[in-house]
Amino acid sequence: MLLPQDVSTTKNAYYATMAVLYNILINNKENIDDIDIIFTSMCCGYGKMDEDTSIQQIMDGIKDYKDYKPKILSKNIIINEPNLYDQPKYYQNTEFFQKNPRMSSIVKCVIYLMSELFKRQNTVLKDN
Repeated sequence: MLLPQDVSTTKNAYYATMAVLYNILINNKENIDDIDIIFTSMCCGYGKMDEDTSIQQIMDGIKDYKDYKPKILSKNIIINEPNLYDQPKYYQNTEFFQKNPRMSSIVKCVIYLMSELFKRQNTVLKDN
Protein backbone atom coordinates (compact mmCIF):
# COMPACT_ATOMS: atom_id res chain seq x y z
CA MET A 1 0.00 0.00 0.00
CA LEU A 2 1.58 3.24 -1.12
CA LEU A 3 -0.70 5.35 1.09
CA PRO A 4 -3.27 4.47 3.76
CA GLN A 5 -6.29 3.70 1.59
CA ASP A 6 -8.74 1.00 0.53
CA VAL A 7 -6.74 -1.87 -0.99
CA SER A 8 -9.40 -4.51 -0.42
CA THR A 9 -9.50 -5.49 -4.09
CA THR A 10 -5.72 -5.83 -4.52
CA LYS A 11 -3.28 -8.67 -3.82
CA ASN A 12 -1.15 -6.49 -1.52
CA ALA A 13 -1.08 -8.97 1.39
CA TYR A 14 0.07 -11.72 -1.00
CA TYR A 15 2.96 -9.70 -2.44
CA ALA A 16 3.95 -8.32 0.97
CA THR A 17 4.12 -11.85 2.39
CA MET A 18 6.30 -13.08 -0.44
CA ALA A 19 8.63 -10.08 -0.16
CA VAL A 20 9.04 -10.55 3.61
CA LEU A 21 9.76 -14.28 3.34
CA TYR A 22 12.07 -13.87 0.36
CA ASN A 23 14.09 -11.17 2.10
CA ILE A 24 14.42 -13.09 5.39
CA LEU A 25 14.79 -16.68 4.21
CA ILE A 26 16.44 -16.38 0.80
CA ASN A 27 18.17 -12.99 0.62
CA ASN A 28 19.43 -13.03 4.22
CA LYS A 29 19.70 -16.84 4.35
CA GLU A 30 18.05 -17.15 7.75
CA ASN A 31 17.08 -20.62 8.92
CA ILE A 32 13.32 -20.91 9.45
CA ASP A 33 13.99 -23.04 12.55
CA ASP A 34 16.07 -20.28 14.18
CA ILE A 35 13.68 -17.34 13.82
CA ASP A 36 10.06 -16.35 14.32
CA ILE A 37 8.14 -14.54 11.59
CA ILE A 38 4.84 -13.05 12.67
CA PHE A 39 2.28 -11.94 10.13
CA THR A 40 -0.40 -9.58 11.35
CA SER A 41 -3.72 -9.01 9.64
CA MET A 42 -2.14 -7.23 6.68
CA CYS A 43 -4.30 -4.73 4.80
CA CYS A 44 -7.19 -5.08 7.28
CA GLY A 45 -6.97 -1.68 8.97
CA TYR A 46 -6.92 1.30 6.65
CA GLY A 47 -6.67 -1.19 3.78
CA LYS A 48 -10.24 -2.38 4.47
CA MET A 49 -9.46 -5.94 3.35
CA ASP A 50 -11.60 -8.52 5.11
CA GLU A 51 -9.76 -10.96 7.38
CA ASP A 52 -10.50 -14.06 5.31
CA THR A 53 -9.05 -12.47 2.16
CA SER A 54 -5.96 -11.29 4.03
CA ILE A 55 -5.38 -14.73 5.58
CA GLN A 56 -5.84 -16.47 2.21
CA GLN A 57 -3.40 -14.08 0.54
CA ILE A 58 -0.85 -14.60 3.34
CA MET A 59 -1.19 -18.39 3.04
CA ASP A 60 -0.78 -18.18 -0.76
CA GLY A 61 2.30 -15.98 -0.29
CA ILE A 62 3.82 -18.51 2.12
CA LYS A 63 3.26 -21.21 -0.47
CA ASP A 64 4.67 -19.18 -3.40
CA TYR A 65 7.55 -17.15 -1.90
CA LYS A 66 10.26 -19.44 -3.29
CA ASP A 67 9.15 -18.48 -6.81
CA TYR A 68 9.22 -14.74 -6.02
CA LYS A 69 11.55 -12.93 -8.43
CA PRO A 70 12.52 -9.41 -7.34
CA LYS A 71 13.18 -6.96 -10.14
CA ILE A 72 15.75 -5.08 -8.06
CA LEU A 73 17.70 -6.53 -5.15
CA SER A 74 20.21 -4.42 -3.26
CA LYS A 75 21.30 -5.58 0.18
CA ASN A 76 18.03 -5.63 2.15
CA ILE A 77 16.03 -3.65 -0.39
CA ILE A 78 13.75 -5.65 -2.64
CA ILE A 79 11.66 -4.05 -5.34
CA ASN A 80 9.04 -6.00 -7.22
CA GLU A 81 5.61 -4.46 -7.50
CA PRO A 82 3.76 -6.36 -10.19
CA ASN A 83 0.56 -4.91 -8.76
CA LEU A 84 1.67 -1.27 -8.74
CA TYR A 85 -1.00 -0.24 -11.23
CA ASP A 86 -3.70 -2.14 -9.31
CA GLN A 87 -3.39 0.39 -6.49
CA PRO A 88 -6.17 2.98 -6.06
CA LYS A 89 -5.55 5.99 -8.29
CA TYR A 90 -6.13 8.62 -5.64
CA TYR A 91 -5.52 9.20 -1.96
CA GLN A 92 -8.59 7.94 -0.13
CA ASN A 93 -7.71 8.55 3.52
CA THR A 94 -10.21 11.14 4.74
CA GLU A 95 -9.35 10.84 8.42
CA PHE A 96 -7.40 14.11 8.34
CA PHE A 97 -9.09 15.72 5.32
CA GLN A 98 -12.60 17.01 4.76
CA LYS A 99 -12.66 15.77 1.16
CA ASN A 100 -10.74 13.22 -0.88
CA PRO A 101 -7.67 14.97 -2.28
CA ARG A 102 -6.41 13.72 -5.63
CA MET A 103 -3.13 11.85 -5.68
CA SER A 104 -0.39 14.39 -5.13
CA SER A 105 2.12 15.21 -7.83
CA ILE A 106 4.85 13.79 -5.58
CA VAL A 107 3.16 10.38 -5.47
CA LYS A 108 2.59 10.50 -9.25
CA CYS A 109 6.28 11.29 -9.70
CA VAL A 110 7.34 8.38 -7.44
CA ILE A 111 5.09 5.98 -9.36
CA TYR A 112 6.47 7.25 -12.67
CA LEU A 113 10.09 6.94 -11.51
CA MET A 114 9.51 3.42 -10.18
CA SER A 115 7.90 2.34 -13.45
CA GLU A 116 10.83 3.79 -15.43
CA LEU A 117 13.29 2.03 -13.13
CA PHE A 118 11.46 -1.27 -13.68
CA LYS A 119 11.52 -0.77 -17.46
CA ARG A 120 15.26 -0.11 -17.43
CA GLN A 121 15.94 -3.06 -15.14
CA ASN A 122 13.90 -5.34 -17.40
CA THR A 123 15.87 -4.12 -20.42
CA VAL A 124 19.18 -4.87 -18.64
CA LEU A 125 17.97 -8.34 -17.63
CA LYS A 126 16.78 -9.14 -21.17
CA ASP A 127 20.09 -8.00 -22.69
CA ASN A 128 22.06 -10.31 -20.39
